[in-house]
Amino acid sequence: MSSELPTVERPTAADGNDLDTEPAPSYIGRPSFKEWWKIEWLNFLTLLCLGGLSVGLSRVPVAFHRPFLLWNTDGSLLSPEFARPDHAYILNSLNCAIVSAAIPIAIYLLMFLRIGCFWDLNNAIMGHTTALLLSQVSHLLAKCLVGGYRPNFLQACKPDLERDEGIGYAGVYHMPDICTGDPRQIFRESKSWFSGHTAAATGAFLFLFLYLNAKLKFWADHHASLWKLCTSYISLLVIMLISGWVTVDAAHNWYDSLMGVFVGSLLALFAYRAHYQSILDWRTNHIPLMPDGRQQIPVSRGPVFTRQAGWGKRE
Repeated sequence: MSSELPTVERPTAADGNDLDTEPAPSYIGRPSFKEWWKIEWLNFLTLLCLGGLSVGLSRVPVAFHRPFLLWNTDGSLLSPEFARPDHAYILNSLNCAIVSAAIPIAIYLLMFLRIGCFWDLNNAIMGHTTALLLSQVSHLLAKCLVGGYRPNFLQACKPDLERDEGIGYAGVYHMPDICTGDPRQIFRESKSWFSGHTAAATGAFLFLFLYLNAKLKFWADHHASLWKLCTSYISLLVIMLISGWVTVDAAHNWYDSLMGVFVGSLLALFAYRAHYQSILDWRTNHIPLMPDGRQQIPVSRGPVFTRQAGWGKRE
């Protein structure tokens, strides 16, 4: 008995079933609203639940309060990293959310004017929204279950040492019970890890970078024009700037920002692969996945923006 696994031949044009020349019209063209809603309603419900969960988690306090260092036995300050002054954010949470959502979606809509594939636009927006909302849920859940102090925590805390003699060796550690500041500010400054700014920005703009790479083909089978690489790099530049801003304005510690980039990167990769045939394979990373699992769009004339090296030409 052979130990080899059985193989199944894919249908070809010679078999009378040419998938490249006879794709399913309902998926290649624009479907009716009823057809589209029948396919996507569960995804919309899932995204709505993720959004509601994000709102709920933003109001949940930290589950575990950790002690913090304040003064050394000789009277010197032991935690200068938490004593930064409080000042306005360079980019607040609302503006960061608007930038991470609106700018990429506007680019997808502009690309659609040239590409003209409904399912490509659908998958781009759905994948982008998935990465963005999952990053929000992830960082809010981490803030509730892990927490951590922001660089300006002591400014918001306004500790009163007469309330507590301290814990640990020589009593140098204190709990948030000694804080006398505004409870709302203390609540906020106790939820630092990890950065929602960088998680959302990375999830959104790394997804956009992967999308532009697939549509402009600057990592493909030819030497692409330099403007394509420069245009796509802007999305990575946004991630870098936002990650730096939240550290400069004392909104987060450097490790909060780093973890946000890591989580956002993973979610961008997961979301892109869930909506397109590949991530970095230049032959197929531009092709949106279809609901029935078949390759409904031919590779040779798939939905791409570029026309260089024969890409995007109608056969």
